[in-house]
Amino acid sequence: MGQVTFIKKEIQREKESTFINCSREWLSTILNLSIHDENKKIVTDAPEAIPLLIKAMKKGSMETRSNSAATLFTLSALDVNKVKIGEAGAISPPVELLDQGSSMAKKDAAVAIFNLCIMHDNRARAVRDGAVLDSAHIFLIFSSKNPT
Repeated sequence: MGQVTFIKKEIQREKESTFINCSREWLSTILNLSIHDENKKIVTDAPEAIPLLIKAMKKGSMETRSNSAATLFTLSALDVNKVKIGEAGAISPPVELLDQGSSMAKKDAAVAIFNLCIMHDNRARAVRDGAVLDSAHIFLIFSSKNPT
């Protein structure tokens, strides 16, 4: 619990540009912490956490973008986080990753979108952001080792 509190304080202190530059390490740490259920809400209680994940997913390297998608996927397991993530505008970046990402990034992005769409308000956001894919494309993402 103390580690999550420390990370939250560091996220709140960091300037956006500094965070993006060191995002690989931060995102790996946040991802590892967010795997544990008791940490999921604590991480998203930091008001800067979701916006920084979004920015890292838009501007980062493929590894950073993949870690961001995985983090959104793990954080979106909680209903309260689904609402926060959707309201923060975090559906569009994983949608973009479906076309541009590595196979693991595509899978994490697809699962994050699926989790987020369990909440009704997020479904409309997902449609608006272009997440409506044909079933063959979704099947390809989940079944292929090298999706297109």
